[in-house]
Amino acid sequence: MQAIDVLRGQLRQAHDVLEFAIEGFTHEQLHATFPNSTLQAPGVIYLHAVTCEDFYLSENLNTGPLIYTSQGWAEKLGIDIGNGYLTPEWCATVRIDNLPLLREYAQAVYAASDAHLATLTPEDLDQLLDFYGEMRLGDFIGRIMVWHISEHGGEVAAYKGLYGMQGLPY
Repeated sequence: MQAIDVLRGQLRQAHDVLEFAIEGFTHEQLHATFPNSTLQAPGVIYLHAVTCEDFYLSENLNTGPLIYTSQGWAEKLGIDIGNGYLTPEWCATVRIDNLPLLREYAQAVYAASDAHLATLTPEDLDQLLDFYGEMRLGDFIGRIMVWHISEHGGEVAAYKGLYGMQGLPY
């Protein structure tokens, strides 16, 4: 087994956890936060996680324009994704009216990530990227892409637990 196979598997698992975590929220729960919490609403966290992966593909892995804009998702969803950061100002503006459609966009991003990773060779993983300093591509995929999705999947799953639902599939 090669390192890229491990990274692809880890990213797929992180996607699965995030997708499991976002299922089952009511529209109200999707947009709600708890008093004195620093967590954003689960729907906002989900949108952020997916759009950041889209940004990573476009800007850090140089795969082309954002899927969100180039494949018409901006028009379909009507959500201003901003720059991807979870600022309180941006979070306050986000309304997800069609979660199934947003999840279709997520699937397009996941497929693009996997397709790109499938093209990489072991040597490619040693290429240097500039991401808040110099980082090898393999580290970027594992420490940034996989971790980011996993971390936010955990946040969304924690919300489910607060609502009395099963947060994670295990």
